[in-house]
Amino acid sequence: MNERIRELVDLATSDIKDEFGNWIGSEFDKELFVALIVTETCKMLAENKELRAATLVGKHFPLWK
Repeated sequence: MNERIRELVDLATSDIKDEFGNWIGSEFDKELFVALIVTETCKMLAENKELRAATLVGKHFPLWK
């Protein structure tokens, strides 16, 4: 798996702890992961001067409502 994808998975995963601060599990936020992927894709397209594509992707997957 791509290293950047692993980093985004880590960002979208949060620890679940009990009332004493003990780790009891993890939770993966799918919506946050998708938002991170779309943001990363638009960023890469813009950096490569693919501005029209970046705009289309951003419009098709609106992250801010």
